[in-house]
Amino acid sequence: MDLLNIYRLMKENDILFSFKGALNQEILVEMGNQIKTHLSMNKKLKKIFGIFIELSQNIMHYSDEREITQNSNIGIGIITFTESEQEYTITSGNLVFHEKADDLKHRIDNIKAMTAAELKEHYNEMISRERNAESKGAGLGFIDICRKSEGNINYIFRPYDDIYTFFQFVVKIDKVN
Repeated sequence: MDLLNIYRLMKENDILFSFKGALNQEILVEMGNQIKTHLSMNKKLKKIFGIFIELSQNIMHYSDEREITQNSNIGIGIITFTESEQEYTITSGNLVFHEKADDLKHRIDNIKAMTAAELKEHYNEMISRERNAESKGAGLGFIDICRKSEGNINYIFRPYDDIYTFFQFVVKIDKVN
């Protein structure tokens, strides 16, 4: 492993924070504290923090790469937080089974195509739906992220191996607006 290259890459890309591994609640709290400390004077803290939590929870609950620790089955992934002059960027990545990728693309594309009013209506509709027993949430994560980032989301799916596709989700929050 070339740690110097990793260091340079992180420095060149203004990565303030990065984590790769199994995400559990304790790690999520610590990462959240790091972000809060960095953004303590920023009025966009609530939006940024909410997006960070949603992306972290997506890894915890939906990553198909899993680790069993202390009787917990938690997702493995990577999350980074960067800052440039114009924006903050939160990027997450995790492995999904090949057969899930197309459905995920479709769901995200539908959300990206909605107006702010349509997103609000869809959010309210989803929150009032009855969830099945296996559900880990109300399906609101991507909708909420899209609303908080004012639609400034993107994704990349890349083949990983015979079983998995790597799903990268990018959220940008303008500093000015």
